[in-house]
Amino acid sequence: MKVKHYPLITGFAVLSLSVTLFSNSNGPQAAVAGSPIEGGNNCTQCHSGTANSGSGNLEISGIDVYAPGETYTISINVNDETSSKFGFQAIAVDANDNAIGTIAAGTGSKRITSGGNDYATQNSPSADGTFTFEWTAPSSDVGEVTFYAAGNATNGNNSVSGDNVYTSTLTVSATQVGIEKHLTFTEVANVSFPADGEIQINALNNAQ
Repeated sequence: MKVKHYPLITGFAVLSLSVTLFSNSNGPQAAVAGSPIEGGNNCTQCHSGTANSGSGNLEISGIDVYAPGETYTISINVNDETSSKFGFQAIAVDANDNAIGTIAAGTGSKRITSGGNDYATQNSPSADGTFTFEWTAPSSDVGEVTFYAAGNATNGNNSVSGDNVYTSTLTVSATQVGIEKHLTFTEVANVSFPADGEIQINALNNAQ
């Protein structure tokens, strides 16, 4: 008598489908932050739809300017009132389209690498769309740095269809510290402090 094994085959099919549907619960594939490094690729590489076509948005905050070598807490907020499960990926890029600085895990996030580039991504879905990660600026002024981020607001149907994807950027420059020409004490003729609060420095002619 022949024994049919269809239930077992069906069971494996369901298991395989489940693995596929939940494969990104711990973070998206690398290189989908929407930067020039990825050719602009974002979460729509896996999730259907057009980026920024939903009613929500994505916000990047936590930094206005950077000081070389300093560490900053970068916040990512994916907003969409139709969703209760969110994810993201982000990268920092310089003006020459090179990944810049060092990324470390923060609230709800982790660091991943692809092609030698640092990315921040969710380590599990967020119920409120709020994430943070740590970014350490390069040791010297490299000019403008742009943060690119792509976020996914899921519709909860346990598939990659019907989700809303949002992208955003934030560009910052290095902070300028000190006066442009450095003078030694002997090179300064006098220093005055007017009532308007502006410091006036009169230098001798031999100052370099």
